[in-house]
Amino acid sequence: MKFKLSLLLMTGCLIICATTQITAQTLTINTESSDSEVYIDNKKVGTGKKVETAVNKSKRLVQIKVERSGYKTEYAVAGSSDKIITIANKRKPATKEYGYNAVGVQDINIWKGAEEFKTMAINLFEFNSDTRYSIYTYYDCPHPTTLGGIKIELEKSILNGLALTGYIDTSSSLLNSGSRRYLLDLSLADYTMAYMIDRKTDCKDPSIYVKLSFIFKFQDKFDKLKYKEIIEGSSGVFLMSGLNWQTSSDEKKAELLSMVIQDAVQNCLLDVLSDSSAFNLENDDEPLAASKLPSVEITPKVHVTDMKSALNATVTIVTKEGFGTGCVISNDGDIVTSYHVVAAAEKNEVQVILNTGDTLVGKIIRTSKFADLALIKTEHRFPFAFKVDAQPKYEVTDEVFAIGTPASIELSQTISRGILSAIRKEPNGLTLIQTDVSVNPGNSGGPLIKKPAIFIGVVNSKISGNRIEGLGFCTPSSDIMKQLNIVFK
Repeated sequence: MKFKLSLLLMTGCLIICATTQITAQTLTINTESSDSEVYIDNKKVGTGKKVETAVNKSKRLVQIKVERSGYKTEYAVAGSSDKIITIANKRKPATKEYGYNAVGVQDINIWKGAEEFKTMAINLFEFNSDTRYSIYTYYDCPHPTTLGGIKIELEKSILNGLALTGYIDTSSSLLNSGSRRYLLDLSLADYTMAYMIDRKTDCKDPSIYVKLSFIFKFQDKFDKLKYKEIIEGSSGVFLMSGLNWQTSSDEKKAELLSMVIQDAVQNCLLDVLSDSSAFNLENDDEPLAASKLPSVEITPKVHVTDMKSALNATVTIVTKEGFGTGCVISNDGDIVTSYHVVAAAEKNEVQVILNTGDTLVGKIIRTSKFADLALIKTEHRFPFAFKVDAQPKYEVTDEVFAIGTPASIELSQTISRGILSAIRKEPNGLTLIQTDVSVNPGNSGGPLIKKPAIFIGVVNSKISGNRIEGLGFCTPSSDIMKQLNIVFK
């Protein structure tokens, strides 16, 4: 990720004004939900689809907050000429059961350069009950409050806003990739901060909202584009006097402005995720999911016994978008590989290239996106198969070997040597075996073994391909059996 830009807010503002009246008037807040709770200046005034409350018109602006269990809190500000405000809780943050930390942030780009420090608001407006906003002259506001000199870490604000939705995992941990079902590239294309001031208080009581324009790009963790769209969205409106704006230090004011940006980011992301035409975090779109299929029985008869026979039990897997490696686990043609190797396969068919150079057709019969594994069936009789043990014997510092097809199909049957560096537990419950064996993308799906011929598991280069060197990871054989629901007889 790129974390370089600080944002300098200057003198631009938006002015909200209305004719002063002393008497109270009725303000109606429509929420569209019977269980929505309405607060005015942090005091609860009612619950329901329609809440009416008396507001003193001598108080120019009031803060409205609407809360609803299971939904994001929404904010608005009402002026003295407002009679009806509609503010509904329709945005649903993630829960532990649905969508929680399902997306990892891959990159954030800010299109406006760090050297610009552009003023976020360059126009002023007067609140008007008929046209809502009309152009107003800044110099008609005596003694205006400015935001000059206050800096916000914009990227940090964006990340915090994403994290608050519950859908986004913003941690930099390498080992949580298995629990992320999607990856997000986010570009901030434009932004505006509207600075709204009540002239009655000498323009020193601002309300603020932020408008952002994002390009959202979601890919699944197997590099398939799921969604790309430009989304514009705004924060709620926040009355800063209610947040002790006047007595706050510049650092505290920066925190308050960051909070407004975070609210806008949440709104944008939750609006994207509520678009049913985009993608559904609840539906993993995996018709061959092993977890939904009955167990499959495999009966290997002749096992790999040495490095030479291990080469005979290693194949190259080819799809229209690339290639990887596979491990023969039965003499009757069963092969296990990484799911991301076969993710682009059409009609669930792949090419299987033997160490003799012969090419077969393989059929994908079950998958586990969760563990990044796939089982392929061929109509071929293999002389040797790896013995998949539920508890293979290995330990840290063991010398290990990877067999695969790194970088080019011409380099198939390449053997690399290293040590078993560590055994890692992922947050999602999977185990990863870490090794310093040289691992390239074409090694994915190939075997990791130790002498004389102990099959440890399937190499997964996906996690080691993100600008990381000297690290390889392997899915252990015990997870192969469990996640693909395989029973060996």
